[in-house]
Amino acid sequence: MAVTRGWFSESSAQVAQIGDIMFQGHWQWVSNALQATSAAVENINRNAYPGIARSGSGEGGYAAPEVGGFRPKRIRSRFNR
Repeated sequence: MAVTRGWFSESSAQVAQIGDIMFQGHWQWVSNALQATSAAVENINRNAYPGIARSGSGEGGYAAPEVGGFRPKRIRSRFNR
């Protein structure tokens, strides 16, 4: 880069590592909140509107065993239908 001092002096590798750690923790939190919400919503939908409750990827139910996994496509697929 043309800029050698200031804010960019940290190598992108280090920034990526720090970002990764922060993202890991944040994703854990988001994923927990999202799964709780999604489970509740899908329960309500399944009872109230059986036709609408299908979430695009199979039957739904996002309480997957790999909670820490980063699954952006799978979660987003709920809103594509």
